[in-house]
Amino acid sequence: MKIMALTRKAGDALTVPPIVDVIPDSALIMPGKPTFLPDFSNMWTMVAYPAFRVSRLGKDISTKFAPRYYDAVTLALRICPMDMVDELKRCPDGPGGLAGLIDNCLTLGEWQALPANGSDKLTFNVGAVTVESCLDEMMVDKALSLISSYATLKIGDILMPCMFSIETMAEVGMSIDGSINENKCLSVKIR
Repeated sequence: MKIMALTRKAGDALTVPPIVDVIPDSALIMPGKPTFLPDFSNMWTMVAYPAFRVSRLGKDISTKFAPRYYDAVTLALRICPMDMVDELKRCPDGPGGLAGLIDNCLTLGEWQALPANGSDKLTFNVGAVTVESCLDEMMVDKALSLISSYATLKIGDILMPCMFSIETMAEVGMSIDGSINENKCLSVKIR
């Protein structure tokens, strides 16, 4: 399984080639388990992403047919060591993807079916912050099409086409709940 996170904010243009963090499956936290902050950093931030589940095998998928290749959405919260990210950014040839290799840094909510009524608007709540976005703004179809030109997408792969401008410092003892269209899908406890 591949977890692909584009490092762009919702509404920003897609770059070609896209800037993508490929996150290993060891980064996923099992449902119901807390997030433990590793001790190699003391500047952890939590970033929210929409996540889409790939439901078909595909390569070189056109944007027109991209909606056929994903079937569910959820909310993802990813913790990042900001001091490490800042240090890696200062090294132009440095291993920038290293910050995404951290075990147990990604929490996925429960998968929810995409809206069936023809609406593509989704309302994401993370803690006390609400973000309303649509599939076009998140560029799900374009991102899926673009990534599939480089790599075959397989059933169960996860595409995180953008990040929301919801960032919060992650601290031991905090809890964050998340929902999509008022349906709770995520609860994270930081230890």
